[in-house]
Amino acid sequence: MNLQKLKDIKDFSLLIIPSHQGIQTKSHRLGIMKLLLYLSAYTLFIFIIISLLLIVTPAGNIFLMRDDASIKEQNKKALLLNKKVLLLTRELQSISSANKRLKLAIAMGDSDLAKTIRLSAQSKPQKDNPLGGNLFAVIEKMFSQNSFFSAGNHGKKEIFFLKPVGNAFISRGFDAKKGHMGIDFAVRTGTAIVAAASGYVAFSGYTAEDGYMMILVHTDGYITVYKHCSGLTKKVRDRVLQGETIALSGNTGLATTGPHLHFEIWKEGQVIDPKDLLIN
Repeated sequence: MNLQKLKDIKDFSLLIIPSHQGIQTKSHRLGIMKLLLYLSAYTLFIFIIISLLLIVTPAGNIFLMRDDASIKEQNKKALLLNKKVLLLTRELQSISSANKRLKLAIAMGDSDLAKTIRLSAQSKPQKDNPLGGNLFAVIEKMFSQNSFFSAGNHGKKEIFFLKPVGNAFISRGFDAKKGHMGIDFAVRTGTAIVAAASGYVAFSGYTAEDGYMMILVHTDGYITVYKHCSGLTKKVRDRVLQGETIALSGNTGLATTGPHLHFEIWKEGQVIDPKDLLIN
């Protein structure tokens, strides 16, 4: 009998009684289907809110009893990612600094700046052995002091360039049209690189494209460039003598496919094929 009465019920009346006097009592009639729809929507809303709280907040670790090992692994990954970001930031700062120094080195090709470097170097006290143990420099000085060898061209000393590496063959020649502004010497990593001519160090550092590289400023507006080195033995503003070791060959930088030395010669902003100026 009671079950039959429940089946006959189709509508519910919701009575709202205010706590303050003077406010009219309100009643709302709800159908059974509408009531079930409201209850379902309310239940779904509460379920979504609780799920989000368990997933996003640390409360999920307590109620869901997550594995401590997985949490530690996630923390390790987060720390590793943070270290990589810091390392990348430092690399970008280093590249930016190298680019600034490289621009300064290119500007030092100007004769006025080169004179400034020479004057500042001449003001420093000379070492007991100015030739620095360079046998070629000793021979060059001996010949230059001989009036028979130095009388040509009205006493003006002509600049000439030596091969920057010894027994090495040219693996790639000069081709300015294709963007290869110098010549490549195929040498093993660690081979000594010497100054092609006497001058001053305008740049000595690392760049992402060319690796460890050095730029020397010479007389008559000449500049020589040595790229992809594995190590550099001179720093900016150092005076170097022709034939003196300035670096070690290598395979550094993005623009390299194997151990070699990339060598360039520039004069007053114009690139020159080094083979036209190098002597044997």
